[in-house]
Amino acid sequence: MEKSSLTREELATRWHIKPPTLDDWRRKGKGPKFSKTDSGISYKLEDIEAYEKSRTFQSTADYPPELKRKKKTS
Repeated sequence: MEKSSLTREELATRWHIKPPTLDDWRRKGKGPKFSKTDSGISYKLEDIEAYEKSRTFQSTADYPPELKRKKKTS
C-alpha cells in the first residue's frame, strides 16, 4: 500500500532540505498545504505533487514575479 502522506522529515528528505526549512515556510505561508494533528505535521502526497507541479517551468523566463530574484545593486 502506497503512503498517502509524508511527515516533515520525509518531505525534507524528498526535497533534500532540512526540516526547519519546512517549519519556516509554514510560518511564512509558503510551501505545500499541511495538516497539524496531535501526532505532528503531515503533508498529503497530492498537495506535495500539486506544489511541485506549480514550481515546474520550461525556462527561467516563466517564473512568476515572487520567484524571481531581485538584482543586486552595487
